[in-house]
Amino acid sequence: EPASMVAAPLSVVAVMSHREFVVGCHSFESLFSERYPTYMVFSAEFARAWDLRGLLRERGTHASQLLVLSRLPGEVLARGLVLSLLSAASGASDPQFLFYTHCDLH
Repeated sequence: EPASMVAAPLSVVAVMSHREFVVGCHSFESLFSERYPTYMVFSAEFARAWDLRGLLRERGTHASQLLVLSRLPGEVLARGLVLSLLSAASGASDPQFLFYTHCDLH
């Protein structure tokens, strides 16, 4: 592929998920930004319990997305899924900086 046909990598991408034993998730919207995409990767049960779809409707930006999985994602799966989606969607290389956090840390 010619270099002009390949999308430039994003400079920053944020990924948020949860741990197996969650104690006090908070401030989900703290990573929502117009400047970079934020991917929330959560299990269906967790997303339903915390009404994350409602949160995105109320406070999300055009760059905020919720990815709902049938099982607990874990850090490696969450990051890998987002990187795979970005690559498939635009053909761009990995972002310059991928920020990952659990919902109870930030």
